[in-house]
Amino acid sequence: PLFNRLSPPPIQPISLFTGPEGGWTPKEIEAALEAGIQPVSLGKTILRAITAPIVATALMTQLITVNSKP
Repeated sequence: PLFNRLSPPPIQPISLFTGPEGGWTPKEIEAALEAGIQPVSLGKTILRAITAPIVATALMTQLITVNSKP
């Protein structure tokens, strides 16, 4: 889950990759894993390709902000 990857807040930059509508192909998933990308999920809800990056960025920002407070 996304929350587990952001708790505690990462000290390295984060790159966000979202798949196209219809999902990633097995070959794309394999290439991403080989490149060291750590997959996370936003849950069972399927979002449109244009909406997913906005939602993921908002969630990441919120989790990092909450987890960074003393």
